[in-house]
Amino acid sequence: MDISLMTYSPIDGIPTMTDSEVREIQPEDTSVLRPEFDVKKLEKDMLEMEQAEIPLDHIFSAGVYFRQIFIPKGTLLVGKRHRFKTCNIIMTGDLSLSSGDGTPPKRLKGPLIFESPPMTKKIGFAHEDTVFINVYPTELTNLEELEAKYIITEDEYEARLLETSVKKEGDQCPG
Repeated sequence: MDISLMTYSPIDGIPTMTDSEVREIQPEDTSVLRPEFDVKKLEKDMLEMEQAEIPLDHIFSAGVYFRQIFIPKGTLLVGKRHRFKTCNIIMTGDLSLSSGDGTPPKRLKGPLIFESPPMTKKIGFAHEDTVFINVYPTELTNLEELEAKYIITEDEYEARLLETSVKKEGDQCPG
């Protein structure tokens, strides 16, 4: 998914960022988020390293689930892939985000609200301590049910990609 297609909009007085503020990362910021990096390899390599402490809070209110994490300065992280469009909030902090699809990462500063497209897997680097929230419209409160509804596993995602590829090939006229 193309992180450059994410929309940035003000909600209830929270300012939007201008195009110049949502700037592409400069090479000195972090070399691992180059547009050509391999997300699967990065995630596999990171799982073999010491894991950062990322405090997680689950907040439920009037049909909305908020999943809030605190990302310490200097942390590189790979998120889960979301099935649907997702509302994201950077409450505070400074975070470089990439979707690992070949498009350049973006450096985003809170407060900021933005939407990411379906099937997006975000990779981030915290330049400052950052509070990041995903927002989901739901009455569910069971964390396993929420995960099953909103998160797609990498195996399922790969299977869908393969299925889509096979369908496209089958749709072509043989002659």
